[in-house]
Amino acid sequence: MTKAELINKLNQKLSATYGSNINRVIDTLHALGEIATETLKTGGEVPFPALGKLVVAQTAARAGRNPATGAAIQIPAGRRASFKVGAPLKEALKG
Repeated sequence: MTKAELINKLNQKLSATYGSNINRVIDTLHALGEIATETLKTGGEVPFPALGKLVVAQTAARAGRNPATGAAIQIPAGRRASFKVGAPLKEALKG
C-alpha cells in the first residue's frame, strides 16, 4: 500500500462520521508520526489499537563489514524502532 492509498482508505472509512477531508487525514498522519518520534526518543511505547505497538529496542555492538571495500568495521550499540504485533492482528492473519 502506498501513502496515497492509505490516505484515501482512511478518508473513506472516516467520511461517514467526519465528512470527506483529505487534508485532515494527512494532518492526522503527520501528527501521529511526530508523536511517535517524540515518544520513542524518550524510550516510551506507542500503541496502535488492534494492531500492536511501536517500541524502542536496544541493539548490541557487533562486527560488520563495509560492503564497498570488504573491510571489517565495528558497529556501535544503539537504539532502533521495532513493532510488536498485537494479539488481534496475529489472530486475523492466522485464518
